[in-house]
Amino acid sequence: ARTLEINDTWLEKLTPAALDALRLRLDGLHLLPVISANIDHSNIETCIRLAVALNAKIIRLALTPVTAGDRAAWGNRWYELVSTARAHLLDWALRAAEHGLTIGIENHQDFTSHELIAFCHEAGPNVGIVLDTGNCFAVGEAPLDFARAVAPLVRHIHLKDYRIQFTDEGVRLARCAIGDGAVPLKEIIELLAAQHPHLTAIIEPGGLETRHV
Repeated sequence: ARTLEINDTWLEKLTPAALDALRLRLDGLHLLPVISANIDHSNIETCIRLAVALNAKIIRLALTPVTAGDRAAWGNRWYELVSTARAHLLDWALRAAEHGLTIGIENHQDFTSHELIAFCHEAGPNVGIVLDTGNCFAVGEAPLDFARAVAPLVRHIHLKDYRIQFTDEGVRLARCAIGDGAVPLKEIIELLAAQHPHLTAIIEPGGLETRHV
């Protein structure tokens, strides 16, 4: 293991001494930390403080609470979510840049590859993409096609896999062991490693509940 992604809510109440001890422990294990946050309830100043304290270089950011590509469930509020996410992302990017930090926005089953690319280009050069290999299915894109589209902007990877179960209305995304599902992990890794030889990644056996797209 060379990378550990840690949720900001697990760290925010630690004292400076405890954070310093954690940094030394991570350094001793040669682990690169990534701070994980959500734009709807995380605080940029807290995330920057944690990243600096632990010597993390990337803040992974989810832009909306939408899952399974289900924008319709939010009605007109979807457009409010997008507008709010855009405004907050611009603010996060500016503040993070002052500390030499990268913001990695995740394809969190809400945005397509082209929408995420547009967010990055608008927000600035220190904003890239955290590619979740399993979440591509939720917005109707094949994982390898999604990876090809966003490859130049990828800054961190979530290696997630799903079994695909077809239904009368769409597909179910069912959790499985990494490598046992429908995601072509080997091809995606080879594609991204060719462009980013030092890219960080985590294994995410997530999606504890089946997603119906």
